[in-house]
Amino acid sequence: MKLSIHVITYNDEKNIARALESAIDQKLNCEFEIVIGDDCSTDSTREILTAFRDRHPDIIRLILRERNIGDKGKHNFVNTLEACRGEYVALLPGDDYWTAEDKLQKQIDFLDANPSYSACFHNVREVDESNPDHSRLMCPPDQKVDLTVADFLECNHIPTCSVVFRNHLFGEVPAWFYRGFPGDWFLHILNAQHGNVRYLDEVMAVYRKQSGGAWSSMAGEFRVRHILDSYRLLDAHLNFEYHDTCLRHMRELKRELAYIHLGRFHTTSRSGHLGKALPWLFSAVKNEPARFADPRQLAYILKSCALAAVRVVRGRDTREVASS
Repeated sequence: MKLSIHVITYNDEKNIARALESAIDQKLNCEFEIVIGDDCSTDSTREILTAFRDRHPDIIRLILRERNIGDKGKHNFVNTLEACRGEYVALLPGDDYWTAEDKLQKQIDFLDANPSYSACFHNVREVDESNPDHSRLMCPPDQKVDLTVADFLECNHIPTCSVVFRNHLFGEVPAWFYRGFPGDWFLHILNAQHGNVRYLDEVMAVYRKQSGGAWSSMAGEFRVRHILDSYRLLDAHLNFEYHDTCLRHMRELKRELAYIHLGRFHTTSRSGHLGKALPWLFSAVKNEPARFADPRQLAYILKSCALAAVRVVRGRDTREVASS
């Protein structure tokens, strides 16, 4: 088996047909399979998947889970990956689709001709479902061509639906993989440990930006915490070889957390709830102690405390007048 197309779905009834059609329409000169893991969808996704499987039983394999295994789809992602038998794996989320019929063949040809590379990817057009007339290219004009582990520690350069990588480069998915988010960023770093990743400067897919996506719907603080935890996990996995890079990002993320928590302190304290506000202040100090060496910052904090005290006193006076 030369290629496995890895598809994961959950309640993708609006988009899954187009995704699968774009996979089936690929012009390939090799044996391939489409492995689909459905995480117990509750809409009509399963009926659509079954209909496609019945029309293409020679290439489509369905993994229909009896219960939702959750965890933001990470377990479904990994279990479906483990079922892929191909020499190469192409990722295709159920809500995206490919726009070039020779996309996969181009990527297979590159990897066949360049065995030292672990993966390759290309540019993708992002379409916002809330504003279909608005779109953008996800990779910048100056996108670096050859990427290493160090590049992926700066950011996730790869749109998920664009990558093809060599299967089984790193053995089993490590246990810590499930603790971070998003999982495909970890996957690219695991692959990049075994060879550089090449960027192909072509637009060959569409990513649908959806407001209800697992990542886009996550609140700002939780996103920051997830990324902060991810850098801790990666730092340990890489045996602290890139510790300075990871530490720099962790400090930036802690500064962002401190800013968020300090804002909550001011909002809560000025509402007259100083007791509830103080834990936010302590958390902000813990995440970025240097911020509070600024006299102006301290003055602003004292002002919020004073306003909280005034509100408490006024509230007590109002209650005493009412009781008398």
